[in-house]
Amino acid sequence: LHSAPPPADMESYAFYLPDAFAADERAHPPVLSTFQAFNLAMTRRSARNVDSSVSWSRAVRLFASSRALGIRASTYLALATQLAAERRRPGRRTRRRTFQAVLAFDVFMAQLERSRPDFATFFSNHVASAMHRYWAATYPTDYDELDLDDDWTTAHAEEIPWAMDQADTMLARLVAFADAHPEHQVWTASSMGQRATMAQALETAVYLVEPATFMRRLGMPDGCWEARPAMLPQTNVVVDGALASRFERELTKVHLVDKPLR
Repeated sequence: LHSAPPPADMESYAFYLPDAFAADERAHPPVLSTFQAFNLAMTRRSARNVDSSVSWSRAVRLFASSRALGIRASTYLALATQLAAERRRPGRRTRRRTFQAVLAFDVFMAQLERSRPDFATFFSNHVASAMHRYWAATYPTDYDELDLDDDWTTAHAEEIPWAMDQADTMLARLVAFADAHPEHQVWTASSMGQRATMAQALETAVYLVEPATFMRRLGMPDGCWEARPAMLPQTNVVVDGALASRFERELTKVHLVDKPLR
């Protein structure tokens, strides 16, 4: 996950578009920064739960650059259908996590077609995201004890299959590209599996809402550390090398509900 700034030789890539954990909106070629600005604005608001708002100013710039970015009309139609569905069934806005990948894949495929690089990768977390959250809704019989109400399981029973359908569509487009250009191959890789884990409603969560205060309390002066994007409730910081060992020692002294931080 690209929480670090882009490499200094970014322009030497055929194209370079970091994921939603990028430190800033820099990308190559520069037109991709229009997409990345929208991408980061939307995902920052939804670091744990999906925010229902839209960054309309960035969305307008994105739409104006659609032809250069390669975002298809069918994708916008699917987005419009999604926004309409959210009005009828607010729970459907969880699918925005997947639409982040759908939009990004349009941009990726356009660059792949135009530049035909020797090697390119596309990363998406949307299937894993659906599996982590909705396994109990799709596969309730996997659990001896299901502490979730029927309304929740009914509302989200199709989230994993729907996310898989989007991945299947992406893979089909890649296979079609490779069929049309036999010098290319398609590889897929997954970092994890999934199975039934916990089926209980989450009642409490702890967030670090004032990282600057937290860092000062641990003896880390302002200017010696930098916050980086993270998936809540995690918090990522980069600390000056000279203070890294001290910071690690201080963290071992922090306890929550009489238990040390992991």
